[in-house]
Amino acid sequence: MAADFSFKRKHHVTSPRTNQRPARIARWTVLFIVATAMMMGYFVNDVMSPLETLLEAPRSEGGLGWSPADYGFFSGAVRSFSLPSSALK
Repeated sequence: MAADFSFKRKHHVTSPRTNQRPARIARWTVLFIVATAMMMGYFVNDVMSPLETLLEAPRSEGGLGWSPADYGFFSGAVRSFSLPSSALK
């Protein structure tokens, strides 16, 4: 049995650069979506945080009458935007 020392390609191999471009675009797209969702979550939380006293004030005083549990639920829901990013770490 003779050894095969031919340098011909036996299989067509695609260039890694052509396959890398869609993966690179997908990674940047996912990063942009996650970063935007986190930024908006923090922005909403920062905007609503100073309004906590107004939200929890009774309706008779011009507030919305939220209980501390209602505000906590809202704040927790806003923070859920950061969960996907913590899963990616």
